Amino acid sequence: MRFGQAIGGTAGLVLCANVVWAQQAGRHGHDDERTRYLRELVQQAQSAQAAGNHQGALDLALQVERFSVNPSILMFIAEEYQALYRPSESRDYAERCIQSVQTTRFALDDREAILQRCRELRSAGENGFGSVRVVLPEDAPTELRVFVAGRQVTREECREPRTAPVGEVEVEATAPGYLV
Repeated sequence: MRFGQAIGGTAGLVLCANVVWAQQAGRHGHDDERTRYLRELVQQAQSAQAAGNHQGALDLALQVERFSVNPSILMFIAEEYQALYRPSESRDYAERCIQSVQTTRFALDDREAILQRCRELRSAGENGFGSVRVVLPEDAPTELRVFVAGRQVTREECREPRTAPVGEVEVEATAPGYLV
């Protein structure tokens, strides 16, 4: 098994719990229970990502990062920040990923693929975003819920421009008793 595994020939990579990670945990004296816990978190993060729950995947990956910082987890976090249209955080984690790949001494099967993906994420964080501003009418229902690119936006957040990818961005608004 490997930390980073290419998906269908694309540059996208997924985080995988693997033998190297387990060996690394063992070298640092971590017990089997802690290793199992971290593997479970990784699997939950992957499942959340696959289900399109990017905030959930990010939250889980950030928990893993507290115990095990490695290029793959940094790349995963950068990808989730990108999926949530948070380019500065994505860029920062991509940069940390690049530095980590370049300084990691343990075996890393997909070193070049991870390095390439993190460079792409860093570049996207610098270049691939615009902004969207949602303007609500004065008589908007109090129960109105607004979503930009799948993420709920509060009324206060609607007043400010939001970072969004260049291109089409889905904006959805719902309220009880109103048809879409």
